[in-house]
Amino acid sequence: IDQTFLRTLQEIAHDNGDEAMAAELRFHLGRICLNEGDYDEGLEYLLSSLETSPAPAELLARIEDLRDIRKIFTPLELLMLRRELNEKAA
Repeated sequence: IDQTFLRTLQEIAHDNGDEAMAAELRFHLGRICLNEGDYDEGLEYLLSSLETSPAPAELLARIEDLRDIRKIFTPLELLMLRRELNEKAA
């Protein structure tokens, strides 16, 4: 899928107030960036998706399963993200 197309869909979802869909699209953009070796942009999209997702803990579990996630997050950073999300949920 073309990144430009996904970015456009993400902007439309955001403009229409559908943050759940926008967060999901940001997740996929981040995944694509990781697969293409663009780790900085991938990190930006993944963090943005976590910030706006209605279910960030579930999204983080999906992020942890990404093939190249260790190229942008250490295991300790992922653990700290999980703790932070758990604290916010409590």
